[in-house]
Amino acid sequence: MEDETPDLFERDRVQELESEDFALTSVDGLALNREGCSIVLFYDDSDESTNMHEIWIDLSEEFSGINFGAVNTTRRRSIMKRIMQIQNSPNHPLWRYFNRMSYPAILAFREVEPGLGFPQAVYNGPKSYEDLADWVANSACQEGYNEYPPEEGNEDDLVNAPSSTNQTKQNARVRRVLADRERELDILSQNPDQYKDMPEVVSIPNYGRARRSKQTADTSFYNF
Repeated sequence: MEDETPDLFERDRVQELESEDFALTSVDGLALNREGCSIVLFYDDSDESTNMHEIWIDLSEEFSGINFGAVNTTRRRSIMKRIMQIQNSPNHPLWRYFNRMSYPAILAFREVEPGLGFPQAVYNGPKSYEDLADWVANSACQEGYNEYPPEEGNEDDLVNAPSSTNQTKQNARVRRVLADRERELDILSQNPDQYKDMPEVVSIPNYGRARRSKQTADTSFYNF
């Protein structure tokens, strides 16, 4: 880490996290000094990391009830030293979260002890705004949800993860179905006589709409 990358979020509402933001002396080695749920982007000097800048700002604005932070891995040497210690310790309780870390990496920290957030999930899906928004709204901050990087040679494990690329694609399909149906119902309501002889619209079970609020990550589902 001889060459340092300038911080991406110096003047944005996303906080650049430093060593004092973490309890590096805690028993588990890498606890975040934050209450509630925090989503942290670990980035380097790669183009993919730079491309996360606007996405991360937009997410922080949509989900204002969640802490969005970022760690510049080329400058935060104390934090990276601790992560490397964890990576070299297969018996460490946090090893599975960091053992295959590549940048940019995204982790969800949830408050487990008062004022301390611990890693609870790694994001394994596509790094697009839509996919990340689904993950934040529906999984990242949910109690009991955990996800790890797939084991080497077992990338298909993602299919069995509670929230993953597979789940993200399913969420996108659901949204498309709902949008198409809304358009159809809107046309029917505006022209009832024209379509009076059409067969009755059959409801689609188990499809619901996730309503995201800019104030909270809570999600409400409405079934047809």
